[in-house]
Amino acid sequence: MVGIDRVPVETRWRLATAEGMDLAMAYSVAVRETVGEAFGEALDEMEVEFWQRAGLEQVAIARAFGFPLRNAREVAEAFTTISILFQGPQLGVARIEDSGEDSAVITMDACPALTRARKFHMDAKRVCMGCRAYSRAAVEALNPAYTLSHGKSMCMGDPLCEIVISPLRRRARRGQAGAGRA
Repeated sequence: MVGIDRVPVETRWRLATAEGMDLAMAYSVAVRETVGEAFGEALDEMEVEFWQRAGLEQVAIARAFGFPLRNAREVAEAFTTISILFQGPQLGVARIEDSGEDSAVITMDACPALTRARKFHMDAKRVCMGCRAYSRAAVEALNPAYTLSHGKSMCMGDPLCEIVISPLRRRARRGQAGAGRA
């Protein structure tokens, strides 16, 4: 009998994450082809929700492994490590740099989601939409004192992705008790 142990661990990981990404992309394409673009906006909302939920799962992994999450650098390191776990070793994190007052910039030079989307002839803007939903949900779940913004995005034609993690700024809104995002 041929067992799973005959396949090297690194190869198993690459195949499992690639197939997981393929499944998500193929599902999106199949649903859009079945119901048509008449429901495009509703499908976009559904996919954003899907990716947000995936991002929220990061906090469970971070807690399970005791990842430190006290500052932007630690949040960036946890976010990229867990993103690699979810998306596979094909996710190319080139570097994480400290930037300004408790901010960090993540530079990525390879994106398995974009690679898979191209395989399925998907609109790269949908990949960007999902990535942004996933990333923001993940960072804000890892440490609610931080948020994320995208500088450059490969899915929008840039040669790499730049993601900035910085403190979430809160300010009082006129006429309202409580705080909102700046």
